[in-house]
Amino acid sequence: MADMTHTTRSRRFINPLTDVGFKRLFGQDENKGLLIAFLNCLFKGKPIISDLTYNDKEILPIEDEGKTVIFDIHCTTSTGEHIVVEMQCEPQAYFNQRSLLYASSAYVRQTQKGKDWSYTRLQPVYVISFLDFKLKEYPAKLITRSSIRDDEGEHATINPYMRFIYIQLPFLPKALEDCRDNLEKWIYIIKNIENMETIPMQLKSAIDEMRQFEEAASIASMTSEEYRAYERSLRNYRDRIGVLEYYQQQFTNGRAEGRAAGLAEGRAEGRAEGRAEGRAEGRAEGRAEGELEQNLKNARNMKAYGLDADMIHKVTGLSYEEIAAL
Repeated sequence: MADMTHTTRSRRFINPLTDVGFKRLFGQDENKGLLIAFLNCLFKGKPIISDLTYNDKEILPIEDEGKTVIFDIHCTTSTGEHIVVEMQCEPQAYFNQRSLLYASSAYVRQTQKGKDWSYTRLQPVYVISFLDFKLKEYPAKLITRSSIRDDEGEHATINPYMRFIYIQLPFLPKALEDCRDNLEKWIYIIKNIENMETIPMQLKSAIDEMRQFEEAASIASMTSEEYRAYERSLRNYRDRIGVLEYYQQQFTNGRAEGRAAGLAEGRAEGRAEGRAEGRAEGRAEGRAEGELEQNLKNARNMKAYGLDADMIHKVTGLSYEEIAAL
């Protein structure tokens, strides 16, 4: 058994929101029964999955200059559907475009298996995204199902070959008792098992695969090598979440300070000149200068920490050109 540090010695189960934890539970052949059970619960019988095969998670570009796409989990069902599953714990710039890239990459690759193919052999692609943040442009609910639909009438799906399912974890019920069905119970255990001492009986009685899930998630079942990989993944997860939370707070504080400075300057100038224009201009200039100064400071620190431009842009609102110039 692994030589555990104090950080995780008191915990029985891994954190599925980490890269290693998520792939251990759902991305290995010995645990593919867990993925099949979860997907069947998520799909509600359309389609029904009896078996699946894990594919190479890295899809090389069609042309040499293209972008390599790497999935968390990419599998094909026994009836041919392609399923991409990912866990995202941090807000992503251009999330919609990225999601479409994932789906289209998996779809186009079906034409690369040889010359003997036809359109009749192309199978649907499903992109399933666990998101530990809220999507501002999407409905404020736990699960959003999206496809290519008719903009008018009853909004029926007119092209079933690309489907997207977004699971926004912040909208999950806080208490197990508030989960309405087995799907919400599945999502509940994925989000919360790290902090559990035992698996609640209402989960074991509701979901047949819960004993297998418990064993796969047990830290004690890991080899020393597996545990070391998990520890690295856990540290990386905690570091990135901590940095994101810190700079989000700094961004909020910077906006508040800029707003306060703008109000003070605007009031002073407005009193001196007796004009409404002075107050408005002072508020705007002070707020803008305060926010920009704080954003630039945060961006420099985030860049030094190794965070990518997408995250810096998301947190600070700076343009990619401004970030590159730092």
